[in-house]
Amino acid sequence: TLRKNENHFDFYDFWLNFIYPGDVNKWHSHGGSLSGVIYYDNEINMPTNFSNGLCFNGTKGDIIMFPSNVVHSVGENTTDKIRLTYAFNLNWKQN
Repeated sequence: TLRKNENHFDFYDFWLNFIYPGDVNKWHSHGGSLSGVIYYDNEINMPTNFSNGLCFNGTKGDIIMFPSNVVHSVGENTTDKIRLTYAFNLNWKQN
């Protein structure tokens, strides 16, 4: 299930990330159990970097999922284009 978050305006953890020229997505982790990134527009080849040294340079339509507590970032956009991804956090649902 999508992770419910009372502090978000939409109440669930699903959002768009626009990395404009000069922007950076600093090192961080997420709440929930499992997090993911859906790559919509990454023509500028800006990878998602993980604190363990791995990186993933997704292209349109790629999806990566990882434990929510894994620290990750995106470096500075040094181009004149925008990087667009969708991100989400999930919780395990107990039956």
